Amino acid sequence: MHRYYDKAVASRYDSIREWLGPVPARLAEIARINSATLVLDLGCGTGNLPQALERICACRCIGLDLSFEMIDVANRKMPYAEFVQADCTEMPFHRECFSAVVGALFVHHVPKELRQLLINESHLVLSTGYLAIVTRSHTQIEACCYSKFFPEIIAVDKVRFPQIQEIYQYMQNAGFINIHSETVLDVPIQIDSKFLSKVRNKSISTLDIISEASFKKGVARLRDFIDDAKGADVVHDMAYTIVSGEKA
Repeated sequence: MHRYYDKAVASRYDSIREWLGPVPARLAEIARINSATLVLDLGCGTGNLPQALERICACRCIGLDLSFEMIDVANRKMPYAEFVQADCTEMPFHRECFSAVVGALFVHHVPKELRQLLINESHLVLSTGYLAIVTRSHTQIEACCYSKFFPEIIAVDKVRFPQIQEIYQYMQNAGFINIHSETVLDVPIQIDSKFLSKVRNKSISTLDIISEASFKKGVARLRDFIDDAKGADVVHDMAYTIVSGEKA
């Protein structure tokens, strides 16, 4: 089990990680999700993306995650939905049983040597339809507002997150066609005391990886920045990349 998916993280995940902006809606458009679509969400965490997709499309979602703690929170939050604890590289599903496979900010948690297997498995469980993955390009990692206050995360996340072209290659190797990527802007982040509170709760997993000294210095930089702004609105764009491929 990945150490960032433990009980402590699961218990606070919903308060610091949400999908309330345009990303789920665009993901649904790209993956052609509608009320008749059976969707598999890879690395579903506490069910935030399935909840958003069901709200937008009235589709049926099944969530898959390695963490029992995350699945437990998802089940309590969405008792009517179905969540499965399993490894995304060994999916416990029949072939061609889903009409869309999606996942948001999870590929970097999969060891590099297993990522091709993950995409292969996604192709096997998909009937005809789309695999669509939300991730960050290395340029987006550099430009992310977190990097402004925690510059150490740039090098860390460039190792963790695959290059967009790598995901293209995985999809091509698995047999996907019409592979495409696009940038989607999410709700801008307001750099204020609420954001500071989320950061203190380590709202992205990379903040668990950098040293405690680096984390404390970054929190101090962020606090000083907010103090210097003296209540003025300061927002920062949050950009993601959606990579998709079709199984015909």
